[in-house]
Amino acid sequence: RGAHLVLTPDGRAEADRVAVLAASRHDLLWWPATGMASLEVTGLDEPTSIALLQARTGLEEQLARDCWRATAGNPLALLELGPSWSTGFDAARARIPERLGRAFDQRLDAVGEPVELALLALALERAGDGRVINAVATAEAIVVGIEHSLLDRHDGTVQFAHPLLRARVIKRAGAAALGAAHLRLADAATSVGDREMAVWHLAEAASGSVDALA
Repeated sequence: RGAHLVLTPDGRAEADRVAVLAASRHDLLWWPATGMASLEVTGLDEPTSIALLQARTGLEEQLARDCWRATAGNPLALLELGPSWSTGFDAARARIPERLGRAFDQRLDAVGEPVELALLALALERAGDGRVINAVATAEAIVVGIEHSLLDRHDGTVQFAHPLLRARVIKRAGAAALGAAHLRLADAATSVGDREMAVWHLAEAASGSVDALA
């Protein structure tokens, strides 16, 4: 209905020039863009986001990078979340509107458990290391995620299609799935020589015993 009104102006528009500015999420495009000038507005890149967060909040680099990845560089989200971001921030506690949460759940339910487990590993991966990502998520899982508007590929990197999707994936996971995902990430980080990140994931996965950290 809205697209029809925008694209079919009535007689009042014949005598005067009319400009129309419309906005939509790229995965919820509600008008046929053929023949219309368009501009895709993306999030800020990693260096710009880190510089912004450090200038506004004084966050150290790794925390600023985590915030950038969680928000996909959305400037408003960076400024909203940045001041309260800390090592204790829990993405699973991010508040998601109920309607949006249900929409995310429908997409996640459609991909099946194996793909959702791969998405969970992607959600928990902190360093943005393509080698680790490839180790914990198959190419097939990534393709399925993109087809269901859960993931996007930008400049060769895989990101969640919406900043809050990452939080939803983590929130849906049980303790066992979270622990298993962290262990997979620890193995992958070890395989690429990132000992510090491997220890971090082992610590997150530890339950009762921390022998693996020794």
